[in-house]
Formats: sequence, structure tokens, C-alpha cells
Amino acid sequence: MRAAYRCIVERGIAATTTHAVAERAGMNQGSIHYYFRSKDALLERLLEELYENSMNNIRIVARSDKTPKEKITSILSRGSSLAGSRKDELIVFFAFWAHAMSLGGRWRQLYIELFRKFRGTIVAILQEGEWSHFNIMGGEEAVASLIVATVQGLGLQYIMDPAAVRQSDLDAALNDLFDNVLIGEGTLQERRVVS
Repeated sequence: MRAAYRCIVERGIAATTTHAVAERAGMNQGSIHYYFRSKDALLERLLEELYENSMNNIRIVARSDKTPKEKITSILSRGSSLAGSRKDELIVFFAFWAHAMSLGGRWRQLYIELFRKFRGTIVAILQEGEWSHFNIMGGEEAVASLIVATVQGLGLQYIMDPAAVRQSDLDAALNDLFDNVLIGEGTLQERRVVS
């Protein structure tokens, strides 16, 4: 899996072959085919593994004792780290996205499912608080979509033109966007749970 990941970072999906992965892993190509019937099966497993690792980090935040706003802030910070210390992960995710868009079918459906799970986790966090601005913005679903789209859009810009996005400014900009545009200052009230 690590060899396939490195091949995609260095070559892209089209040029990543099972032969190249086997060579990078220091094994013969037959060994790759013993575990994965095709290049697509290997790539699909890699995408699922990357996504699960990413979602596990988000789930940890979602299940924490932080306030809803602190959880969203933490998720935005994790997203902005993709344009810094986790740049290779971002490159691989966008390579898969482009692959899914060009092939459609099963690949596209897989990506749709991944996006839905990510947005669903954010919606669940947003529902923990009372956000009066959502009546104007179209509800938690719309805000979750905007959060995901903003992080992804910044990531894509960073891959294409690293000078367009300065890592040092990302966290503050994303959180400022969330506070002032998506939510609006002073509209968050934590829900109180009465036991």
C-alpha cells in the first residue's frame, strides 16, 4: 500500500502500474496480483484505507468533549494541514478524485459515498449546537457542504499553485470564514444537556 501511495504521488494514477508498485515495494508483480486481482482493486483498497484514516481522525474530534465550535475549528485545522505537512496525502486524494471523475461508475459512486460520510459527520457536529444563522444559510447540510468545499478548494489551489495558499494563513482564514460568513458572530449557543 505504501509503495502504491508513493507511486501515485510521484507518477500519478495513469502511470502507476502493478509492475511499478511491485518494483517500488521490492517484490515481484505476481505477489501484487496474489493480493489484488487488478490495478483498480489495489487502488480502490488504497483509497478506502486513506479515507478511513482521515475519517478516524475526524471521528475522534467529533466524539471529543469539545464544544461544537471547537470541533469544527479542529476539523478545519486538520483540513488545512493537507496543504502543508500532509501535502502528499492531498495529492493522492485529488489524483483519485480526477480518476473517479474520468471513469465514472463504481469509482465515482465510491467518492460520492466518501463525501457523504464526511459531510454527515460535520452535520452531526453542527446539530450539537444551536446556530441561528442556519435559517438563512440553508441549514446544517448546506454549511457542511460549504466547509468541505472550502477545504477541498484550498487544497486544489495549493496543489496547482503552492504560492496561492500560505500555510501560516490558512487556519486563521478558515476559522474566520466559519465564524463570520458561515455562522455569523454571536449566533452560536451551546445546547445544554440536562441529566
